[in-house]
Amino acid sequence: MKSMKPFGTALVGYEGVAKFTVKENDTEIVNKGCFEAAQFHSGRMAISIMLTDLPKPTEITFDTSADDNISFKGIDVDGWTITLSGETSFTRLSWLFAPFAREPTEVNLVAQYTEAKRDGAKEDGYSGMQFSISNLLWHNSSKEKPEIIELRVNDFKVTVAPVEGYLEIAQRLPSTHGVEPTALVGIEAPPTRRLPPQAFREFMEDLVYVFRLVTGNLVDWYYGEAVDDRTKEPVERIHNYAMTGPYSKTIRYRPLKKGYRSSIPKLDIAKLVDAFLNDSASRIDRETLKPLINQFTNACDESSYLESRGLMASTLVELIASKNAHTYGKSEVISQSDFKANILPVLERAIGSTAYSKCVRKLLKNNLQGAFRSSFPRKLRLLNETYKMCLSNKEIRRIVTTRNDLVHRGTYGAGRWDEDYQFLIWTNFIALCRLTGYEDKLPSLQNGRRLEV
Repeated sequence: MKSMKPFGTALVGYEGVAKFTVKENDTEIVNKGCFEAAQFHSGRMAISIMLTDLPKPTEITFDTSADDNISFKGIDVDGWTITLSGETSFTRLSWLFAPFAREPTEVNLVAQYTEAKRDGAKEDGYSGMQFSISNLLWHNSSKEKPEIIELRVNDFKVTVAPVEGYLEIAQRLPSTHGVEPTALVGIEAPPTRRLPPQAFREFMEDLVYVFRLVTGNLVDWYYGEAVDDRTKEPVERIHNYAMTGPYSKTIRYRPLKKGYRSSIPKLDIAKLVDAFLNDSASRIDRETLKPLINQFTNACDESSYLESRGLMASTLVELIASKNAHTYGKSEVISQSDFKANILPVLERAIGSTAYSKCVRKLLKNNLQGAFRSSFPRKLRLLNETYKMCLSNKEIRRIVTTRNDLVHRGTYGAGRWDEDYQFLIWTNFIALCRLTGYEDKLPSLQNGRRLEV
């Protein structure tokens, strides 16, 4: 796979012949050539096409903003038929700039999903699929192979197993901060049912958010694979243009030590998965919760400066507190209409009667416009009460002070940067678990002591 060598070592690869079609103003430009496609440890799926039938360069002015403007079909030497779905775009168009090159010129494509089928693929779906996922490490598992996790969710049977060579990966990943496939997730459909690959894909795309929450890493799936019931050979795959990030060990599974250095103990993962995937249990819509979990993984990412991570963590605490206040109808001290009708005029007249300059009076009046909204400390206290997080008034003030220092000064308070950051991470984790609907006891921290909340 010559074209793929610059991208690194491939997890899965294909090569063969392809037809590449681009639409421009209802006109199709059809090209044929050889192709190579591969998925890499980073999660990215790349497709390279060496064109042998070039149109005139003056004809290549097409708009690729719509997904259906680009179509691709490749036939692999091993019999795989490759197609693309989801958002599709170019990453390289060397053929536009070298229309008279003697050698075949190259087009590189990326798509959200790359689908591969061969003889034996079932039109009526499958009883199960297996997915390869990135950067999921079991707690304390670098010295002995971890046990397989078995879950039952909405009549689906889910197994999470370490990949071959897991122990070596678990030893190096915390040091290299790389991206590697670490686990295989098997998903079996409810008994007597067969489902299309898209149904398993959607289930997997929800499941990875639980893994992201409990690890603080941007866990994602590389590809899912279905096998023939008789031969056990793979007959269909769906590749994901995975969104991954460097492995971080911000979330630690180990006994509590001095201060706030420890993170979370072992959770009942089955109950957390069930709560997240069960809409009736969740305290917040799942699609609303997903970007909050993504922001949590960004706040845990050790590849950025601690100030940047702390800013994301403190912003997330404020966002969660604001959403909680809105849910309970307490995002405002009084209604905006009452404030503007009865209070704002009185305050503006009081400011207008002072001896300050016109400019100062105007600035003070502008600052009054949002005074009807609840303050961050008030929303944080409500969040603490809602989920019984056992935060003392001193700790609530600490979160607010840390947030203000990071937003307005760009740094932490003197000598407390690591503790303040860990405390923000902990607070976010507890709140996000509760938002999923997870009801079991969770650890909390107060004055360096372990508590159950």
